[in-house]
Order: sequence, then structure tokens, then C-alpha cells
Amino acid sequence: MTKIVSRLSVDADLAAVIEQGKRLRDDFRRAVLSLRNDPFHYGWCRTDHKSGQRLRRQFRDDDYVFDEPYATRTRAMLDKLGLPMPKAGQVFRGTNHDMIFLNSHGVVVRIGPTDVEDLANPAIVQPLGWLEDREKMINHGGQPVPFSVVIYPGIELNRHFYDAHGLEGDCYSFMRRSEQATGDIGVDNQGIVHVADEDGTSKTMRVLLDSDNVYNRSSYFLARRRQDAADLLGTTLIAAGARRDAVIDNVLRHVFNNASVLWHKVFEKHLPLRQLFWAGLDSPDAAAALPGGPGLDHFWSACAAAVKRPLSLTVPVWRSEVASDGQTKISCVPLTVDVTLRRPWTGYRADREGGFHLRDILRGMVNSIDGATRIVAIEAIAQSSRVVKKGLTTLKNISS
Repeated sequence: MTKIVSRLSVDADLAAVIEQGKRLRDDFRRAVLSLRNDPFHYGWCRTDHKSGQRLRRQFRDDDYVFDEPYATRTRAMLDKLGLPMPKAGQVFRGTNHDMIFLNSHGVVVRIGPTDVEDLANPAIVQPLGWLEDREKMINHGGQPVPFSVVIYPGIELNRHFYDAHGLEGDCYSFMRRSEQATGDIGVDNQGIVHVADEDGTSKTMRVLLDSDNVYNRSSYFLARRRQDAADLLGTTLIAAGARRDAVIDNVLRHVFNNASVLWHKVFEKHLPLRQLFWAGLDSPDAAAALPGGPGLDHFWSACAAAVKRPLSLTVPVWRSEVASDGQTKISCVPLTVDVTLRRPWTGYRADREGGFHLRDILRGMVNSIDGATRIVAIEAIAQSSRVVKKGLTTLKNISS
């Protein structure tokens, strides 16, 4: 669940906002000092229809990890991120990108041509952070796109999710209405993010997982609106002490201001990790001044913790609004977020949240019951599970 715990008036003096932001950021940093990083462990994707073991030459000939002119750049970027260079058997060969799946930290590292800003849309999973080399532009679908290393959060797969109440938000419809191309948006490329509405009720949003500038580029008009919003809001936000995550957040809210607030909460689900990434990457000296390590150590430690259990963190969030007089007003809002990273690519049931969504609901119901009644309820649920399992087995035998 994501909740606003207090608010600073949007009309507050900018100096007060800056001071509020510094105080909240210091509190946030202290909260992650106790987290400890785990050794990096690269896994493999077992849920894709492709084997991922070799390049598919009908789509690309370039190996973005081991062949020049990319290998040197990849090694330098991974080194800057604090990641070891993968071995050949640890690189999954996607259609247009190479990917590394970090089982230890619940994220996917995608290497190849990506223009992250052109894919900034609430219905598309946004990266936790990225590096790009604009001196190495790649002709990608007829457009120059920078060579990039992008870190995406692990989330639940759409095809692993079952809910009788259906979905609250659909990425295909949202992207089509917002002038974002909808190519290659089948069920295997969609993920699930659970957010809470204003009443605290859980809602399910379906988002695009594996976005690509070839299939999902912005229209000219959407790209123009996004750039205008960045020009309008970015300078003031940075002056107030915000970083790139805040600029992206506010651009999304400004450009897609007609969208349901639930779509914007999708971005908030991993906001603490984004803040740690950009704080470590943009201000390594500031991070080094704190106990626990410089650079991206705090980011990776938080990722490792969020794989094991929900990680509750309160972060400063900057909001930028344009007043009726044309002036940009800045506020700082503390936000408490329960961060969770999933690893559905492993193929193991325990790593995909979808298989346990109903279980969590039932557990909450049972925990609210006392004594002998609880024992009866548990036995009834177990019996129902056996009946359902037997029925599914029967249907499978009939269909085969």
C-alpha cells in the first residue's frame, strides 16, 4: 500500500520546501543504513517462449555484451553500476536486446538500444535507473536510439495472475488513447502491479513489461508535450533539491493529467529504489558521507531486501504545479511505500506473486478469526484447495 502521511503546503516558500526535502531525505537515508547487500547472482529466464540461448539473426546481428563496438561500453557501464561482467551462459538473447536476470536482487538489466524518455508512460513499467551512451547511437527501426543499460524492477507476470474481479487498468487501452504505439503488446509482454485506492482497497493495473522503441514509440505530439513539460518543470525541481526520478514523476503527472490516480501510483510502487539509484549515481560523494558505503551500495542493498519481504520506506516526494499566474510551485510530500520485487522469470512458484495472491487474502481473513473457529476455517480452505486441484487435473486430462 502507498499512502501520504503528511503534506507541506504547495504555497510554502521555496526555501522551506528545500529544507523539508533535505530533512526527509536524511531520514530516508538513515532508514536504509541497516540494510546489507547480498552477492550478485545471475539467473536465467524460464518463462519466455524463446530459448534466449542465441541471437535470432532475422532481428539483429549485434551482440551487445561481448562484441565490439559494444563490449567495452557494456563493461564500463556495468562497472559503474557495481555489477560483474556476465559469462556467456548468463546473457539472455532477446529480440532486440540482451538481458541479465538478477535472481539475488529481483531486477532485470537490459542492454541495447533504448530511449527511456520516449517510453515514459504510466502504462509502461518504468526503469529504476539507467545509463546511456549518446555517442553510440544505434539505428533502431529507422530512428537513432542511444546504446543503454537499463535496470527494470521484477514484477508479477500477467499470465500468472488470476482474479475473479478482473483488472482495474489495461495498458493497451491506455497507451492507445495516449498516442503511444501498441505493437508487440501481447499477454506475455504484460505485467501486474497492485496499488491501493484512496480507501485502501487493492486495485490491479496491467502494464507493458518489455517495451521497445520500435514497437512502442511516442507520437510526435506526445513526445513534444513530454519535452515541454520537462522544460517547464525540470529546472525548478532540480533547484529545489529533487533528482531525475522526481522530474520523470512530475512529467508523467503533467502530461497524463487526465489519467486515473491509480496509474500514477504504479510509478510510486518502486519510488524509493529510484531515489536511491539517482542519489548514488548523481551524488556519490553525498552517499559516501554516510556510514554503509558510497555510490549505489544503498540501492542494491534495498533491492536485495525487497526480494525477501516487503520493504517499508518513507521517502520525500516533490510535486510541481503550475499556478494560474504561470508560476511553478513546488511542494515536498513524505510518502510511505511498501516495496516488493518479484522474480517470475525463475519459473518457481514461490517467486511469482500471482500464485499467492488469493492465499494472502485468505490468510488475512483467517487471522481475523479467533480460537476453534480459525481451525475450522483453515481445514475448510485446505479441503477447498484439494477439490480445486483435483478439478484442474481432471480438466487437463480431458483436454489432452
